[in-house]
Order: sequence, then structure tokens, then C-alpha cells
Amino acid sequence: MEEDLLFFIYPPAFLGAIEGVKKIARSEIREKVREIVKASKELRENLKDKIKTIGKSSKSFSCVGIDSTWTTPHLELLYGDCALILYGCLGNEIREVRAEPIVYAGEDFSSFVWRRSVELERELAIEILEKVDADLLIFDGNIFPFPMVYARDWKDWASVVDVMRSLISLAEKKGVSLVGIVKRVRSKYFSYLLGRESPVNDKLLASIILKNGEYVSLGKFRDFLPDYLKIAHKDRAKDYIRRFKERCKELPLGDVELVFYKTEKPTQYDSATKVEILDLAGIGVNEIVNALANMSTDTGFPAVIDWIDEIVRNEHRVLAFLRDLLEKELMSTCSDEEKEIIMKLCGFMNPQKSYLFRF
Repeated sequence: MEEDLLFFIYPPAFLGAIEGVKKIARSEIREKVREIVKASKELRENLKDKIKTIGKSSKSFSCVGIDSTWTTPHLELLYGDCALILYGCLGNEIREVRAEPIVYAGEDFSSFVWRRSVELERELAIEILEKVDADLLIFDGNIFPFPMVYARDWKDWASVVDVMRSLISLAEKKGVSLVGIVKRVRSKYFSYLLGRESPVNDKLLASIILKNGEYVSLGKFRDFLPDYLKIAHKDRAKDYIRRFKERCKELPLGDVELVFYKTEKPTQYDSATKVEILDLAGIGVNEIVNALANMSTDTGFPAVIDWIDEIVRNEHRVLAFLRDLLEKELMSTCSDEEKEIIMKLCGFMNPQKSYLFRF
């Protein structure tokens, strides 16, 4: 295998990469493994009264999964950044995928496109609840994106906050609970139980602590987040806690319960699943976890999240077509003098990378 890869990477650099990985494994990660073993044993002992067994669902719940994605890498034009957001829903006899092209000339494109995708998902969720009945609305990701909790002000998040208020109000009215399946886990909330910063992220620790067919709730965010922030952000904890409490008055951020579960059946890499639950319908966290675990596949995620992920797929090379279309539409409406500007405006910021977007 190493010989094959030498054709694709400059040989001296590849040999350096091999040695670098070996060094990381022997030193940094090897030492971290010892910390993980210690922390996981400590947590299993601390949580022994909170770890519960997953049971069978007492009823069949109607679920709708919602997801979004955008083209990666995005297209960098001289005018600004271009991406295509795909978002959709699946479940309860609903299947729909929509698209929204984005051309953004401001700073921090990644944050912008993320906020916009969150907003589109919540707008779609409102449409769904206005049309059909459901027990659970399951998002691929956090229920409330946490940057909006810690942000100095809500100016950038204002439109997301407004649509979230509308969604919460409608979900409460129609008796629908919200669930967030968090796939990419970087949080270290177990720190508050250890009394020190966790050596690794929550998903890895939960995967070690829990046995198949078990789940554990860390509680509602209002109960443990302040303690966690004091450990994770010592210098800024006071400001973060104040912002969190202020924003809990605007949205039920603190009412979200954090749960980790491992299905009874084997999963890839024997991994646990991180779940956020806002039980607006009063179904009961135990019932919701049972339902989610019983409908989970070998990925560890509920089947509806696997399925919506399959249909909301994006291909970054479509951006070349959209760039050409943008240029064509602008050319058809501009004067000869303006056309010279259009050609530059739609040009690649880095022509060396244009091959990434060609079929």
C-alpha cells in the first residue's frame, strides 16, 4: 500500500508523514489512552445509578427526519463565495429535497452558510408541522446550534432565533417533541462530572463507558452547563453563563436534555450516539430514547437519519455549472462596459483549484 501511495505524494514528504504518524501514535495518543482508561472507569462509577437499560418502545412513534448539507469545498470567486445548500425531510409519508444557491461577499462564509442551512431546516420543519401530525421531529445536528448561545450578541443569529421561536410555539401547540442527533461530537460535557477537563470528546467516552443496550442522561443543560463552563472556559465562564441564562429567557435552551445511548445490536466501531431531546409533548425521555435506539441501524443513528442523509447528498462539482449560469444571466442584462466587470467578478479566486469543480 505504501508503494502505491508514493505515486500520489512526493516520496520524501510521504516518508516524513509515515514517521510523523508513528511518532504521534507512540507519544501523544499512547499517553492519552492512559488518561481515557482512568476517566472512563471514574465516570462509570460516578454514573452507575444513572445508567439505564434500553427497553422496547411502548408505542410506535411517527417521525420526520430533517437534514441539510452544502457543497464542500465551496467555490471561491473574485466577487465572493458560492455554495449550494441542499435540505430536505423524510418520514411519515413525506419525502422532499430542496436547494438554495448562495453567493456571499461578506466575511466568514462558513458561519454564514451554516446559519442559513439551520434557518432553512427550521423553516421546513414549520411547513411540515402545519401539514401533518408527527410525534418526533428529528434533526441531524443540535436542536439549538450552540454558537448562538455563546455569541456576544444575537445580531447574526436574529433570523434563526425568530424561526426557532415560531417552531417551538407550533411544536408545543401540536404536541411534537424535538430531537437532535449529533454526529460530529467535539463537546466535553463529561468534564463537569470529572471535575476536570475530559481527556477526549463525549462520544468516545460514552462509547467506552456504556455497554450495548444502555443509555445515560447527563441532565438538562440548565442543570450542568454552568458547572461545565467553569471548567472548560475559566476566564470567560462568567460571561458565557450570563449569556446562557439571558438566552434561556428567549428560547428553551436549558430545557434540552443530553443523552448518550448504545443500541443493543452491534454498531460500527461500537460507538455511542449523542442525542438532544426537547420533550415538548411530554412523551418522556425514557420513551423517546427507547424509540430512537430501537429504530437505529448499524451506524448507531435512527434509520430515518440514515435515510435522509442518503437523499440529501451534494456534489461540489455542480458549482461550475452554477457559476457558468450566473455569468450567463449577468451577461444578458449588462452593457458592454459592465460585461468586462462580470468576467472578472465570476472568475476563480484561485485558478489553480478550478479543476476541482470540473466534471
